[in-house]
Amino acid sequence: MSSISRSSASKKRKKASHDVPHLDEKWLVSYSDMMTLLFGLFVMLYSMAIEKEGVAEKVNETLSKVKLDETAKTTQQSQTATASSTPVSPSPSQAQTAPPTPSQAQAQAQAQAQITALEKVALQEWNQRVMLEKTLKQRTETLSRQVQRLHQELKIREKPSDTIKRALAAARWSAFIMASWDNPDYDIDLQVESPQKNWFGFRSPTYEGDPNSFVQDAGYGPATEVFKAQVQDKKPYQVKVSVYNFKGEPAPVEVKIKVALPNRDEIVKTISLDPTKREETFQLSLYDLLFK
Repeated sequence: MSSISRSSASKKRKKASHDVPHLDEKWLVSYSDMMTLLFGLFVMLYSMAIEKEGVAEKVNETLSKVKLDETAKTTQQSQTATASSTPVSPSPSQAQTAPPTPSQAQAQAQAQAQITALEKVALQEWNQRVMLEKTLKQRTETLSRQVQRLHQELKIREKPSDTIKRALAAARWSAFIMASWDNPDYDIDLQVESPQKNWFGFRSPTYEGDPNSFVQDAGYGPATEVFKAQVQDKKPYQVKVSVYNFKGEPAPVEVKIKVALPNRDEIVKTISLDPTKREETFQLSLYDLLFK
């Protein structure tokens, strides 16, 4: 008897486990429809908030036209129902599934087209606004950098006061003396004598205790040789430009002597050399060029 009662109890438990009711999720259909309608409403409100001149009037005209078409249809249906002797009322299922009339479909299509056009216009205006802000920011930064550079150049170009002149003895101003030529038949040699009476060139690029240095040697043109000077006082530099080697009987070569300063570059001399006139020496005051 006890075994029979236990078997019946186990059968009841199994039956109860199979009888758990399923959750009814039909409400999700209505909820998704509501969210879709709300999304469409807010999209329309956003599109109307960023309106372009004349767009709001077009939307109002379209909506008024749709409303008038619906009113005319309702009036026509009521007149037809009154004039008919045996009116037949459609069933609720037929009323719900009745397709829209051509005029309604056309009006709805026009309204949807207007909404789509408004969304495109709003998106284009937003993109233009973002691009304009980005361009203005870049131009503002560029102008700010240019203004700062101009201020620095003005400070450098101002006539030095006695305080600056006294501080110049303890400071070192860098400048570059460059010899450039284009003729491929010549190998030009640049040599510079510093205020410490040391001759710099490709054979002697540096001297111990002398802050100046020869930094770039070159062969046949077009080429450039460079000497780096550390200006400490008004003492001039001796610059010597000579023909180191040449090919055949070439035409004269023009050598441009350019000085690169912290605030500008300046061509100080143009020398003409040939196999008969193979060198030229001149003095160069970098101090005067710095505070010109």
